[in-house]
Formats: sequence, C-alpha cells, structure tokens
Amino acid sequence: MKKHFSFFSLLLVLISLSLHAEESFLSDGLIYEHIVTEVPQSIHILRVDPTKLTIIPARALDDTLGRESVSSLCTRHGAVAGINAGFFEIGGTFDGLPSGILKIQNEWYFLPTKPRAALGWKNENQTVLIDRLLAQCSLTVGGKTISIDGLNRPRKPGEKILYSSCFHRTSLTSPEGVEVAIQNNKVQQIANQKGSTLLPENGWVLSLANPIDPAISSLFSIDSPVSISLTPLPQGSPSYTTSADWAVMDHIVGGTPVLVQNGKVITDFSSEKTRTVFLTDRYARTAVGILKNKQWIFVVVDGRQPDLSVGMTMNELAEFMVNLGCVEAMNFDGGGSSTMVINQKIINEPYGDEDEDEGKKSVRRVSDAILILEKKFP
Repeated sequence: MKKHFSFFSLLLVLISLSLHAEESFLSDGLIYEHIVTEVPQSIHILRVDPTKLTIIPARALDDTLGRESVSSLCTRHGAVAGINAGFFEIGGTFDGLPSGILKIQNEWYFLPTKPRAALGWKNENQTVLIDRLLAQCSLTVGGKTISIDGLNRPRKPGEKILYSSCFHRTSLTSPEGVEVAIQNNKVQQIANQKGSTLLPENGWVLSLANPIDPAISSLFSIDSPVSISLTPLPQGSPSYTTSADWAVMDHIVGGTPVLVQNGKVITDFSSEKTRTVFLTDRYARTAVGILKNKQWIFVVVDGRQPDLSVGMTMNELAEFMVNLGCVEAMNFDGGGSSTMVINQKIINEPYGDEDEDEGKKSVRRVSDAILILEKKFP
C-alpha cells in the first residue's frame, strides 16, 4: 500500500507523530508499510514484535560459502518475512564468504577485520545490541596461547587461520604450510605441506601458512589438549557495550555503519573505515532498527531507478531511522542485494549494481538474511 509524501514533509510528520500512512497488518506482531516520496524514494518498512514472532539469522545453503536468494531462505525456513543482511564476497572460490562478523545460534562463521557495525540478539529474552565490533581469537595448546589471525577466510603468508566445521568440506588451502585437525578438544591429525584438510565434524582445522614459526608448530602433537577462545571486542568510544554483553548473544550479524545509537543520529562514520562514495551517494539500502518498546524495524529503500527510487545517502538513512523512532539502528548490505520478502513474495524492486547485474532488474543471491518466523509456543 502506498502514500505519497515529500521526503522532508515525511520527516516532519514522523517527528510530530501524526503520520497517517496506510498499513498492512500481516499477522499479529507484523506490520508492513510502503511510502513513496517525491524525490522519488520507494521505502518499505516492516515492524516486528519479537514477543509474538521469532527473529533469526540464516546462512545461504547452511554453509559459510555460497549464496542463496532471500526468497529461497524464507521458503526453506518457513519464514513469513525476511530481508538481506551482511556484506559478502562475489565470485571466485570464496563466493558468498561473509565480509563481516557472523554468529548463528552460537556457531561462529566469520570474524570482523574492521571495527564495523554489528547486531546481536537473544531470542529468549529479546535482548538486542548494536555497536561497532572487532573480535579476538586465540588457541591454547601445551600451556601456550597463540593469537589467531582470522576465521574461515583465505590465509596469507605467515598467517594462522582457523577453519570451523561449518566452513566447507575442507579448508580449501594450498599445500604450503602445516594444518592441524582438532576434534573433541584434542589434536587429531597433523599434515605437513598438504592443504585442503578435511574438517572434522564439530571440529576445527588450524592452518599455519609459510613461513612458520617452529616454536608454534612444535607445540602440536597427536592427542594434545586444545582450547579455542572467540571474544567480541566492542570499539565504541566511549564504551557503549561490553565483551561480556556480546558473549551471551545467540546471534551476531555484521554490517556498516552504525546509524543511530542511544536515540542519536550518528554523523561521523570514519571509524568504520568505509568508502566515502558508499556514504555520500544515494544507493539502495537495507537497515535494521530497534524502537524504545523493543520492537524491530526493518527498512529497504530501492535505488538506481530514477522513475521509481533513487535510494538514500547514509545520512538520509540515519535521519529516517531515528525519525521512525529507532533508538538503535545500523545499515546492512545494500545496492543490488537489498531485498524484502513477505509471504514468499519480493515486495521491493531489486536492481543490479557494479558488483553484479549492473543496470538490470535482478534478484541477487546473498550470503545471509534475517528471517521472521511464527513463534512456537509450548
């Protein structure tokens, strides 16, 4: 359903809390609204009550690699609605590899490489966090603790990369180096100069790329006990959340940047190290926000279609989210990835960009999505 407003009039109306837009009550706890501004901007808004519906992240193909459409993810999981979520690699061996932090039901898929926005939540008590995160990964063996350089990503010379059983069938590494298979918290296998080690079920592979420090490789022997630690590290200044807050989150999904924090619009995005054009140009956008009453707001803005919708700048998106009443909000992947699905139907107008299918109406397969499911009560 549509109502036509100028963009700035819309903001003024939202501020005065007197917006009389048509709404679709899709189910108990789920409301959809479509606004078209004079700019033009086609804006899709989904309001979700987490006490009446379940919100989960979902990985494409249930793997760390590969991509799947939001529609397909909704169908497989029986979701009533869904949106695209984190950024990811397109093309090559690591197609679909997340570019930001990702944790689903306490299983880690990827760790951040830059201090960027993250959304964390627990379904049991509706606790939600939004902040900028890095993460620390370490492995302890033989009484020594080793700092790990990354999780489930291609290794570079001299790096120590950890691969989890949810990554792929193997580590997808070249033969140069040493790989240690770990299962049941013990060293199961040590492979020298042999890559693509099989990943043990519910286990890990530690890949040491040449040049290797002998003091580290000598720590490992068959059946040596091993422990692994993954710790989220909030980067807000001043501190807004703590590592302990994030440690108990069931799910964490990355994006960039944080748009609203403690009810205030963020205007300086420099700490998240994003490209200027990504912030200042109008693109299709996907965002998530949390209202004071703990309800969630999902927003998809179409872009690159002058007759329909030109998209938003990041500042416009931040202002829009705070004027919807969000006390916390962040941006997800946008452009050709921006997709909102309701009742198995794509309700926005996805359009390709320079990353894939430029200049075409297309449905992009994505790395992960956030889905809304009917809540199962005992």
